[in-house]
Amino acid sequence: MSNPFRSFIRASAFWRKEIFELLRQPQMILTLVLGPFLILFLFGVAYRSQAPVFKTLFVAPPNSALAQHIEEYTSGMKGEFTFEGVTSDEQAAMERLRSGSVDLIIVVPQNALKEISANKQASFTIYSNQTDPIQANWTKYYGYVLVNEINRRVLQSVVQQGQTNFAQLQDRVKAARANIATIRSALEKGDTATANAQAAELSTNVDLVSVAAGATLDVLSGVQQTTGSPESSQAADAGSALAAVRQDAAAMGSSSGGGSAAATRLQNLTKMDQELAKLETNLGAVQKVDSAVLVNPFTDQVKNVLPITITPVDFFAPAVLALLLQHLAVTFAALSIVQERTEGTLELFRVSPLAASEALLGKYVSYLVFGGIIAALLSALLVYVLHVPMLGNWISFTVVIALLLFASLSIGFVISLVSRNDSQAVQYTMLVLLTSVFFGGFVLALSMIWGPARVISYLLPATYATILLRDVMLQGLAPSPLLIDGLVVIGVVLCLAAWLMLRRIIARSQ
Repeated sequence: MSNPFRSFIRASAFWRKEIFELLRQPQMILTLVLGPFLILFLFGVAYRSQAPVFKTLFVAPPNSALAQHIEEYTSGMKGEFTFEGVTSDEQAAMERLRSGSVDLIIVVPQNALKEISANKQASFTIYSNQTDPIQANWTKYYGYVLVNEINRRVLQSVVQQGQTNFAQLQDRVKAARANIATIRSALEKGDTATANAQAAELSTNVDLVSVAAGATLDVLSGVQQTTGSPESSQAADAGSALAAVRQDAAAMGSSSGGGSAAATRLQNLTKMDQELAKLETNLGAVQKVDSAVLVNPFTDQVKNVLPITITPVDFFAPAVLALLLQHLAVTFAALSIVQERTEGTLELFRVSPLAASEALLGKYVSYLVFGGIIAALLSALLVYVLHVPMLGNWISFTVVIALLLFASLSIGFVISLVSRNDSQAVQYTMLVLLTSVFFGGFVLALSMIWGPARVISYLLPATYATILLRDVMLQGLAPSPLLIDGLVVIGVVLCLAAWLMLRRIIARSQ
């Protein structure tokens, strides 16, 4: 019988041995498969990626304007705050915070107007009683949102005060045009005194139009400058016309009588009349712009290019599958050779022609087959029972699972060869599982892990498998060759290490 065929026979003995050994321990299989799966699955179901809602009490001076409008200002923040009222007793409010009956205390500035008038920003002081740093960060974010909302309200009030209804603007523009007509008539008659008086009144009317429309035009001009929009608009046209009219009105008021001066003033009057007509045309559309739109000219629309909506269960399912299969394979392999040692089976290798490579090959094949069956059952459960999306192709999915099992078995065999007993092997496998949970992209995204510590992540098969399975299942992408290579390298390097260690052990036994 040829040597290759004999090696095959010897390796196949391990296939049958390991499979039957596993089947004789159904309780261990159920514990290893269902225990971690249920824990990780329940975590995925229970996890909610939503912002917390804080019970918030405001502290403000009694009868202050801010105290009267606080609830109105926070009405648009129902998703962040549960409004618990306004009080002027800061000490009592702090007691409620310490007792846990409220989550946040927001102290309104005492003399906001005085501080602003002194060229200082008035500050809202936010108190929390949070031990969780993540919740504390949400507190900072809500403070930012609240202050932005109040600033927006102030700006909107300024714009509303600056906006006059179109009828009043029309009256002022018509009065200015009437002034021009009177000035022209007076100049033609040589009545300089009347012309100068009307010029002063014209300047006043133009100033009133500027005050009424200025805030709106300034905000729209700011929007245009921010967007870098070069094209003409009604706001820009009205603004340029208004500026030109003001300049001409000022020049008109400072001129004196005389032949050439009168002629120049008549030319300016014609120009001003044209500009006022243009202003009158454009102000109507500008004044119809809502002040709420002016102070918030931009909004956002978030759209996901994925063809499906990903739920938390969908997102965590590939990671659960990767962690479970890694833990399963690592545990089976870690207990395998330890049991051979404790049961004295390794002593039999001394009188047999069995090579280390043959023993490892038999164990790899048996555990890959068994792990593949479990992977198929779990995958079917995820896709067809829990309806986790499967947008990619099953061949890519199978390749990732096979490489995950291979790399995980390699880790398990190395653990088994360095462990002296079952307890030590189990402890090592649990360390691998815990490390994978925290560094493998399940709890935290890899981008949130400190750069140097991320090296740990890339030593774990679950890290690669989690990313690859999410790409295949949730996005329908082909597996990344770089990540595939990562799994291959881990599996091959540790497989060689396990082979060298097992060969040394067998050699010592002989």
